Amino acid sequence: MQALYDLRWGIEEGFKKMKPKMKLEQFGCKRYEGIYQEFYAHIFMMNLVSILANDSQELIFEKTKERKQKYKYNWQNAFRFVRNKFIEIFHLAEFKDTLEKLITQIAGSLIYIKKGRHFIRDIDGKRRRAGYSQCYK
Repeated sequence: MQALYDLRWGIEEGFKKMKPKMKLEQFGCKRYEGIYQEFYAHIFMMNLVSILANDSQELIFEKTKERKQKYKYNWQNAFRFVRNKFIEIFHLAEFKDTLEKLITQIAGSLIYIKKGRHFIRDIDGKRRRAGYSQCYK
C-alpha cells in the first residue's frame, strides 16, 4: 500500500499546483472550446516549466553539492519566470539565449528539501481548521 500511496503523491502535488496556483478554476471563457483552450494552455505551461526546471536542477546540484541540505528549484518562482518570458522564448532569434537565461534564473531560486518531514495525524477527529479555505494556498 505504501508504494501505491507514494505513486499517488506526485499526482496530488500536480493537482495542487494546477488548481489554486494557476487559477485553473477561473476560466475567462464560457464556451467549451474556450475552456478546452485555456485548460490545454495551462497544461502546456506546466510542462514547459517542468522541462526548464528539470534542466536547472543539474545546475542546482552542482552549485549546492558542498552544502549539508539538498536543494530543489522553487516551482512558484519558476512558473513566474517562464510566464514573464513566454513571448521571448518563442522568438526564434533569441531562443537559445532566452532558455539559458531562464534555466539560470530558475536555478537561482532555491528551496531546501526537508528530510523526514511528516506530521502526526490527530485520530480523534478534533483537528483545528485554519481560518481560510484549502483552495486559498
